[in-house]
Amino acid sequence: MKNFIGERNPSQEIAWSNSIAVMQQQFRRLLDLNADTAGYSVILEYELPREGGRRPDAVLLGTGFIAVLEFKDKRDPKSSDIDQAVAYARDLKNYHSESHTAAFYSILVPTKNSAAPVIKPSALIISPHFLADEINVISRAHNGPQINAETWVQGEYEPLPTLIEAAYRLFNSQPLSQIRSAKSANIPETVKRIVDICYEASQTGTRHLVLLTGAPGAGKTLVGLQIAHTPDLKELTVECDTRRKGAPAVFLSGNGPLVNVLQDALKQKSGDRAPLVKGIRAYLKYHCFERPQSIPPEHILIFDEAQRAWSSDLVYKNHKAEVSEPDLLLSIAEKIPEWSVILALIGEGQEIYQGEEGGIQQWADALSKCDTAAWQVHCPPHLKDAFAATTTSCNSDPFLHLNVSLRTHQAETLHTWVALLLNNPLDNLNALQRMASEITASGYPLYITDSLDAAKAYVRERYANSDKRFGLLASRYAGGLQQIGIDNTQYWGRENRHKNLNYIRWFNANPREPESCCSLSRPATEFECQGLEVDFPVLVWGDDYTFDGEHWDAKMRTTARIKDVRTIRMNAYRVLMTRGRDGLCVYIPINNSKFAKPLKQTYTILHQSGMRELQKI
Repeated sequence: MKNFIGERNPSQEIAWSNSIAVMQQQFRRLLDLNADTAGYSVILEYELPREGGRRPDAVLLGTGFIAVLEFKDKRDPKSSDIDQAVAYARDLKNYHSESHTAAFYSILVPTKNSAAPVIKPSALIISPHFLADEINVISRAHNGPQINAETWVQGEYEPLPTLIEAAYRLFNSQPLSQIRSAKSANIPETVKRIVDICYEASQTGTRHLVLLTGAPGAGKTLVGLQIAHTPDLKELTVECDTRRKGAPAVFLSGNGPLVNVLQDALKQKSGDRAPLVKGIRAYLKYHCFERPQSIPPEHILIFDEAQRAWSSDLVYKNHKAEVSEPDLLLSIAEKIPEWSVILALIGEGQEIYQGEEGGIQQWADALSKCDTAAWQVHCPPHLKDAFAATTTSCNSDPFLHLNVSLRTHQAETLHTWVALLLNNPLDNLNALQRMASEITASGYPLYITDSLDAAKAYVRERYANSDKRFGLLASRYAGGLQQIGIDNTQYWGRENRHKNLNYIRWFNANPREPESCCSLSRPATEFECQGLEVDFPVLVWGDDYTFDGEHWDAKMRTTARIKDVRTIRMNAYRVLMTRGRDGLCVYIPINNSKFAKPLKQTYTILHQSGMRELQKI
């Protein structure tokens, strides 16, 4: 029996004493039921490395199986207790090098319960009196080799990094963990394909437009950061031009919050004020309007969130030039001597701002205005037709589309479920229910509730004593939320800007500080959270995208001229529903009399589509 116990307090010591007493009694019974159990091992309080203090109460290593035991000093466990136990087993299965081939069981033991065992999705709820019997049943179902405790403890635990963690490692020339989920998503192959294109461009003196698409959380930004910080690419700088040495690539983003949050996080951790990413607007302004004769020092221009490129209308409004942002970036790339590569990272279905509705077509239109013979296009197969008329060299490559979500662990169908739900749910209810069951079974719960107190209690209980991040999300254009204490307002005017959400602190502050997302005091909107993530979001649904029983009804309270309100609002909720790493809870304030009817029908369709009702407190 091994333990990894760190800090302790009186209540924790009592809990340990009670759980150890149960294990001692039940494992003695297990010896009587199955003598082979004598070779098994129990590891107490194994702290998951780099996981913010998370640690299951006990890990039982058996003959080809591993059982994660979580004890709760109560009679009836809550949803947060069950999901916590399931998440421990999920992460050990996927991220622990000595656990990949073992069968896994999540066992929740409410110590004051005496009822018969209950089977929940992905978990067993077993009272202390039946623990030995159930483990004996599991033991007899597995005849594999005994898992060695010493070998298991020495195994590598490589969890899925957050975007901020990945950026920090790349910025400091540290290798990224080759986690299984990244390998299954073909991230290494995708990076290699793009690096090869850069080499080809440098060797042949050509220009290339590379479009990398993917679902929310599929790793597009991660790929871009890896390309920007690949040491081998420094060899591609023009040898005769010393000004260009050491700067092969620049990472640009139109997502202001992403830029600021990453730069702040890196400055806090490394003390280096050099920017990891730069804002696309300032970059274009400098090279196209302030210093139009300037030549960038980089050969590789990486544009993150490229689907959000400004249309010609919006560029004209700000710079009095009738060109789009793709037009501007291509013109800059053509000024770079000898060769250049533009890598456009495109999150499909995530256009949320006025002037972003053009999407992929803007890039095809911009390329058609260039010397198309000088450009080669590389894109995923489903975009080839969009560029067929603009260039004679369009290369389709399936590795340029990332369709496996890294952000959501094993919930690979989440983005498909969200897309179907927000588009036409009545025609897809059976598929939605099936996918929701698969997502939940993978350890990614989907909850719906009409109680904000219940939602807050769930995340606080689930992540107690850890540094995991949870927070409120809400649409910028949802009305009436201030009536229930949710301030999603954008304050205008210099004198009022201090009232706006400090999103840098919201993402980066210590979880115990009042400005942190974990305080659950203010929501981040789609504009602050796009491209970023939290472990568990509580999405407050608003009146700007509601279901009337047959169709979705979209509206925006704004004086701006929006070409397609429904698409912009649908995409906003697509972003909001895909920010979580561990799960999602949607709170719908159906008791708010002003919006009662449309919100009740929205609650109903989300429930019918497979979201489970959260246990009330």
